[in-house]
Amino acid sequence: MNYKIGFSTIEFNQISGMQLKSTGIEDLLTKNHLEYKKIIVENILKETIPVCINAVYKNPSSMRTDAPKAFSCSSLISYLYTQAGVWMPSLSIDKYVFGAPVSKEDLKFGDLVFSNTGKGVIRTETVEYRPRTPVPEGVDHVGMYMGENKILHATKKFGGVVIETLEDFEKTSKIVGFRRVADINEERLVVTIPEDKKELQNKKKLIDKIAKCEK
Repeated sequence: MNYKIGFSTIEFNQISGMQLKSTGIEDLLTKNHLEYKKIIVENILKETIPVCINAVYKNPSSMRTDAPKAFSCSSLISYLYTQAGVWMPSLSIDKYVFGAPVSKEDLKFGDLVFSNTGKGVIRTETVEYRPRTPVPEGVDHVGMYMGENKILHATKKFGGVVIETLEDFEKTSKIVGFRRVADINEERLVVTIPEDKKELQNKKKLIDKIAKCEK
């Protein structure tokens, strides 16, 4: 999988110190000879989900070498959101602390559902994102809410990526909480980083390079 980095106009201007509109940023991307797409988060998620449905379960798995043919629960979520230019930490428990809490009643398409299956590696504190933040209830699994009371997740139980109702999901996995990781209606520019420019696999460094063409 090609490495991708996404940002909104607001993020670009905050990091660069500039005040450009989307069209101005696109002009700079073209000047830098960078491949990009202007997308809406929700649209890309919905376009990418069908590609993942027949994937097999593999844990651990790598987005760069296994996707979209094989996923762990966490790499599936990372892959979907990476296509939409949204970064998040790798591990399920880190995603749990990274996201903004939402209630079950306020769930929207794209929100994440976290659980404790009672099996496997159940972490009770974060690893890479805000290391050692306690999560006493324990997290080892994550899925994405699809709307209409359904959840998409990669699971060892079924050997791959499936869609279940929340009720069926809760029969085998205790839900710990719900999180929102992005505004799904947001417009973002998603840049594909060339293999020979790995130094740009960092949002700040990428934006700094793009902005230099204007300064």
